[in-house]
Order: sequence, then C-alpha cells, then structure tokens
Amino acid sequence: MNANLENLKYAYIEFFVGMAKMVTYWHVKALGFELKAYRGPETGNAEQLSYLLTKGSINLVITSAAKPSSFEILSFVDRHGNGVKRIAYHVDNVHEAYETAISRGAIPAVGPQRLEDEQGYVEEASIRLLDLKELVFVDDSHYNGCFIPGFAPHAIPGFEPSFDNGFQYLDHIAYGLHVNEMKFWCNDYFKKIFGGEVVQDIKKGDIISEHSGLLLRLLSSGEHLHNVFVEPQNREHPSQVQEYIEAYYGSGIQHMAFATDNIFETVEHMRRSGVDFVGYPDSYYDILLEEGRIPADVVKKSRQFNVLCDGVDGAYLFQTFTKPFGDRPTFFYEIIQRTNGYRGFALENISQLFRAVQREQIKRS
Repeated sequence: MNANLENLKYAYIEFFVGMAKMVTYWHVKALGFELKAYRGPETGNAEQLSYLLTKGSINLVITSAAKPSSFEILSFVDRHGNGVKRIAYHVDNVHEAYETAISRGAIPAVGPQRLEDEQGYVEEASIRLLDLKELVFVDDSHYNGCFIPGFAPHAIPGFEPSFDNGFQYLDHIAYGLHVNEMKFWCNDYFKKIFGGEVVQDIKKGDIISEHSGLLLRLLSSGEHLHNVFVEPQNREHPSQVQEYIEAYYGSGIQHMAFATDNIFETVEHMRRSGVDFVGYPDSYYDILLEEGRIPADVVKKSRQFNVLCDGVDGAYLFQTFTKPFGDRPTFFYEIIQRTNGYRGFALENISQLFRAVQREQIKRS
C-alpha cells in the first residue's frame, strides 16, 4: 500500500475562532468571499458552528464552539486566538494516503472515518502537524451534497460580497516555527511525507536587520503544494516571527496567500472595505527603478497601490500582505498575482516584508 502524496490539491482550510458568524461576515464584506453552507445545531451538530466560504478553488471553514463542552475549539482559541486548525487535501484513497503517511513518519491524529448522509459519504483521516494542528486527507468523490455531510446550503441576508476579489486558488501556506524546528518540520517531516524539493533556503545572515533576522525554507511538492517554513534567527533580538510565536503561544500557520487575477483592483476594493495592509517605503520602489529590471510603468503602478513587485524576463510577481486580522499580532493574509508564467518566490520581496512587519512590531513595543 503506497499512495502518491505529491502534488496534492487543497480541499479546505478550517479555522477555529471565537465568534464564527462575525469572522464570516468580515471575510465576506472585507475580503469578498461568498457564504455557501452552514453546519450547526440546526443541521444536527449541537457542539459547533461552521460556515463555508468559497471563491475560485478556495474553501474556508470558519468554526466556533456552540457549547461550553466544545473543549477542543475553546481551548484552541483560548491558547492561540483565531487561527488555522486543519489543512485538508484531496486524495483518491483516504486509507492508503493515511497509511502511507504513517509509514513515512507522520504522527497519527484521527484514523480513517466515514461521514455520510442521504447525499452519499465522505472519508477523512488526519495526521499531526506543529502544535496539535492537523493535515487532513479527504475523499469526497462519493458525495453529491454541497460540501461534506453535516453542512447545508446557507445564505444570510446582507452576507453578500460587494466586490469580486478575483481570488482563484491558494498559492502557498507559511508556518511560523520555534527556533531549531525548521529541519524537523520541513525536511524530516513534511518532505518525507509529501516529497518535493526545497527550492529556496534563506540561511543565517541572508535576511537580517540591526534588530533581528529570520531563516526561511520553501518546499514545493508538485505544482499545487507550496509551503514556506519560517524560523527566528535568534532569541536575543526578537524578530516578527518570534513575536508571532509568542502571541500565538506556539508554532502554527502564520499566513496564507490567495492568488488573484488583478491584484491592483483586489487591493483597492479591500482597502475601501476596511482591510489594513502592511506599508512599504518609497525607497523600495526607487531601488526597483535604479536596478532597471522592471519597466518604469510597472514600478509606478506598484508604487501607486503600495504592492511589492519582482520581474524575470517579462514575467511578474506582485504581492502584498494584510496586517493580522485578529486582536493578536498573529495570522495574516497575503494577496498575490503571477503574470506570464512567473513561478518563483522573490527573495527581495520577502526581505521587504520582514522589514515592513518589523516596523509594525517596533510600534507595538
């Protein structure tokens, strides 16, 4: 029994939050997601409330506790605040995927189980990741319902997006790690289970300021699965990664990147809807002009919308980052656009993000 776990596609991302309906409303109104389904006491689940948000191939599940007895959710939120609990992947055979992962060193979480209703059934199993997070294997090929059993189509008057965010797919996920966790979670765990190659490795001293530094490793497992692992370089001069770990109270999912087909329109709509973005200094754009790698008109537009840019042979990567959407300086979103087949990850943009987020950290200190 040996399942192919490379090049998997995301099925859904599940958040545990304090108030699911409010977080759902913000994702709809501020980010432009669409509310599609609901699971809760009214649909037969007395312990929790979950809302399904979609756009393109992206599925977000926003979950909160319905009762004090929902200790798994309540303890997670109490410890971490709002954050990602589960990352789910589509697989052809859940049992084979689960057993293959275990044979490669995965830590088991929940064994294969079947969820069913009158629309058919869905099979799931999960393995551990980081501080009690889960990677879930999902096979929904035998289900004709709106999502998975327990969910029903759902609409709330007023919970409709006011703009088209253009989101198409989840580009990558980034993990904030404790010091000395990089090798284990990236190479000894994730790479052994899902294969792939480390395509970018920022070592000690590559990204550093007078205050602090970070280590970064990008693991690509096929066309669809890109994971970024980030670790503080030292604890004597705390970086924004260390701040994340302390505020989140553990290692976890630091941010996710949504790919859009027009980042400038998307960012403009989101700003008008109240989304707060990280800012970048004018000097960044001056440097782009001095380097001459990117045409002046592209730099001008990037400066106008305060978006980072990288270019290779006429192919461009545009990206920007929201500030944390919760009260703690933890989880945030990245908005990204790739044009003309750009496939890389811009090192200089990562450096600029590090310095920009660090400025926000200094304001809080």
